[in-house]
Amino acid sequence: MIVIINGSRNSGKSTVATLLAKRLPKTAHVEIDLLREFLRKYHLELTIPINLENAVSITQNLVKKKYNVILNYCLREKDLNYLMQNLRKLKTSIFTITLKPSLKVALSNRGRILSKNDKTRIKEQYGKGLHHIPEAGLVVDSSNKSPADIVKIIASYIS
Repeated sequence: MIVIINGSRNSGKSTVATLLAKRLPKTAHVEIDLLREFLRKYHLELTIPINLENAVSITQNLVKKKYNVILNYCLREKDLNYLMQNLRKLKTSIFTITLKPSLKVALSNRGRILSKNDKTRIKEQYGKGLHHIPEAGLVVDSSNKSPADIVKIIASYIS
């Protein structure tokens, strides 16, 4: 099984993915943002396609070894399409979840201090255009839910 958790910055993706991975048997959590560390000196837009390719390769290897995989990232429409197109070849269940707190909550300091750039990017992700985050699969308003509550919702959805 593959679970893709999508959402804007500061929506709770990493926290929820970590908790969900602990709850599910034989599950790996691939945080696509961390794959960027290999190419940190390059502009983000140049590294996104490579990060996604690496995420697919890692997921293929893990699924082949009978692991469930949770991927999380701020996916644009084209990024999500790329993942889905390449992961469908694995012949395993794929679930997509979009965490979508209100814009006000996403812009608040919920465990980390947001920079001006973070806030600008979040606003772009909630708007229309190049950086818009699509609502895919199960959409969860994570504004007033704890990460544990969101994990319960996702676990029910994927079972």
